[in-house]
Order: sequence, then C-alpha cells, then structure tokens
Amino acid sequence: MLSLSQTTGYVVLALSRLNPPGGTPVRVAHIAELTGIPQPYLQKVMHRLATRGLVTTVRGRSGGLLLGRDPRKISLMQVAEAVEGRQWLPACILGLEDCSDLRCCPTHEFWKVERAKIEEELRGTVLSDVIDFERVRGGAKLKTRWKPPVADPLVRAVTPKARRKTARKEC
Repeated sequence: MLSLSQTTGYVVLALSRLNPPGGTPVRVAHIAELTGIPQPYLQKVMHRLATRGLVTTVRGRSGGLLLGRDPRKISLMQVAEAVEGRQWLPACILGLEDCSDLRCCPTHEFWKVERAKIEEELRGTVLSDVIDFERVRGGAKLKTRWKPPVADPLVRAVTPKARRKTARKEC
C-alpha cells in the first residue's frame, strides 16, 4: 500500500494542533500529550519544520510553537516535502532507476498518471482542511502504542541505543 510516511502523518496531526501566526504559542509537551506522539521525537521533527518555515518558535515563559503561516496556505504537499524531501514520490513505482518516458517499465504509464493525481490532491488539500476535520472528530490521538518508524533518520537520532552507538563511533 502506498501512503505518506508515518512521520508525515504524525507531523500533519501535530501541525493541526498549532495556532496560526499571531495566536497563542503551544508547547511541544502539550502537543505530545494531545496527540500521543513522544515529546523527544516531536521536538526533533518540529525543529526540522522550523528550519523550513512551516513552524515558528517563540521563546520565553509563554513561548512554544505557532504555524509559520496561515493554515489555508500550507498544503499537505509542502508538509510531505518538508518531512521527506522534495522527491518523496518515487519516479518509478517499481523502484527501477532507469525507468523513464524513453525506457518504460510495465507500470510506467499507470504510475505517471497516478503520481500526478496524488501530487494534485496533496497540493489542493491544505492544513486548514485537516484542522476542520479534526475539530469535527474531536481531535485524533494515536490509536495504538507509538512505535518509531524503522527507516526514519530522525528517530535513530532520538533513541538511546542510537545515542550509545554514535557515542562509541566518536571515541
């Protein structure tokens, strides 16, 4: 099944809990409590989003996080690209390196059409749509006990085991 990464799903969920620019900042601990996403993991991801302008940090006693701009101007495509990189949708669904319009794999034409549809949908869906959906549902929280995504480099930087391995390599 093709879908956005688990991390992108968490980020969309977390962003839906932030106030727009000019609003009251929300602390990462509060977002973690509301969503069920572990705070250390959420801090790493939010820092990454701040460097890309999707989130603004406010320092001080009443500080926290705000959306970097109006939620009606943040598309899910922008969020996916901020989390996973610009080319997060593979050029070939089979993962073939030399698949192109000149040398087509068996699924090339199908994937070309479907990829364009996915991109169009994500560009047309904005964060305010998710916020409205969450407001109606009462706010989503992770259903199951959270497990870090296996292939996510942000998680490796957070886990104690990864810290121990990194510390050994640096010595």
